Amino acid sequence: MYIIYNGVVKCCLNGTEVARYQTYDTPGQAALTGAKTRTASLIAMTSVHVLRLEVEDYNLIMKGYADSEKEGIAQFIENIPIFKHLDVFQIRNLAYHVQTKQFVKGEIVYQEGDSAESFYILRNGLLEVQTSIIIEKRNMWPLPDHSSWMSAKLLRQMKYDGLVKPNEYFGETELIKNCKRYNTIVCLEHSQLLILNKTDFFQCKNLREYC
Repeated sequence: MYIIYNGVVKCCLNGTEVARYQTYDTPGQAALTGAKTRTASLIAMTSVHVLRLEVEDYNLIMKGYADSEKEGIAQFIENIPIFKHLDVFQIRNLAYHVQTKQFVKGEIVYQEGDSAESFYILRNGLLEVQTSIIIEKRNMWPLPDHSSWMSAKLLRQMKYDGLVKPNEYFGETELIKNCKRYNTIVCLEHSQLLILNKTDFFQCKNLREYC
């Protein structure tokens, strides 16, 4: 991978310019992360100084970043009440299995009736809990014989049922009861969730006793 220290280079694919890079840009990263061969050429447009990062060093840096991220997750989840009974080793093992996922405003985490496959912790952001309710809508009209005719229609509407705030967790009830999701979880703003799949949830020592 290359880091442009100063100057401008253009990126050409099959002889056609597709991008330009300047100071602090990092061309060549995609080939490293995807373990692909180079498909484009870089051509200097000005006098250019670049820093070159070998693939071995790049992998070491990324591993360090991943380890740092997992350590941050461990420090976060050790303060969640449900994990208070776990020791340091168990916390770090849990952090290794946790996946992080970003959700945008309006995105649905899961819907009522979905299969329960994961346990969730909100790291940052804000979520809304919605539950569906059935409303019967009736219409009645008088008839010439002084009787009446009535029609009824069942409507499903979503009802606000609370908020999920940072450091709070959800989704464990349906895992333990082995049933479908009771409600729908919707993002009210950009949010980051920590997700633990069903298998890892139940392998976590005595976790279900604290839910």
